Amino acid sequence: MMIHTLTPNQNLLALTTVGMLSSGSFVIPLHVQRRIATLITDNLIKIHVWVKAFIVLFGLMYISPLYLFSFKLAREGLSLVVGMLVGLIFVASAIFLHRYLARKKSRTDRRFSRTVASNDAGWKKYFTQISLYELLVIAVSEEFIFRGFLVYFAFYNADFLSRIIILCGANFIFGFSHITMGWLQVIEKLIFGFLLLFLTLLTGTITGAIVAHCILNAKAWGERQW
Repeated sequence: MMIHTLTPNQNLLALTTVGMLSSGSFVIPLHVQRRIATLITDNLIKIHVWVKAFIVLFGLMYISPLYLFSFKLAREGLSLVVGMLVGLIFVASAIFLHRYLARKKSRTDRRFSRTVASNDAGWKKYFTQISLYELLVIAVSEEFIFRGFLVYFAFYNADFLSRIIILCGANFIFGFSHITMGWLQVIEKLIFGFLLLFLTLLTGTITGAIVAHCILNAKAWGERQW
């Protein structure tokens, strides 16, 4: 006789926990800050760094790096080169877009000007509160989370439709996690996220995504320092 219990499969439970933590990697720091704001001295950016680093370390306890990297020289090299190209091309595109918006800002469309001004204010405020080191840690952590853990979660005993929903949902979470920097940043990160997702699926490793994200964040930090 088969006896059914409510005890879940431990591997599935651990993986589900990693998936939930990864999905909430932006909301959790906000919750922490609101709950214990009087007990901490670090700003919200630093809380983001620590929370995302913790999620990565926790996730690596249950998801082997073998599933996140190919560990094949040719494939890792290809991913590295393509990641650098994607990062540099996206940086060039972002510079062109921001210059275009700067010219547009001087025109008579006040509503559009307010949108651009709001985006610039949020963008500057964010990067004046964070160091380059912290920004690179966030970039690496987000790639482990959004192009690593959640992609693995999507392909773990899931049908095709479920995979599409999880992959798209993860990218939308990634995009909207940048809402504090303005809607233009949300749109940029949505596009950037899908590019990195495609690169990860194409090469079978998150190396290229990490490199591209680090290039973009380093450019953004440098742009606001000078």
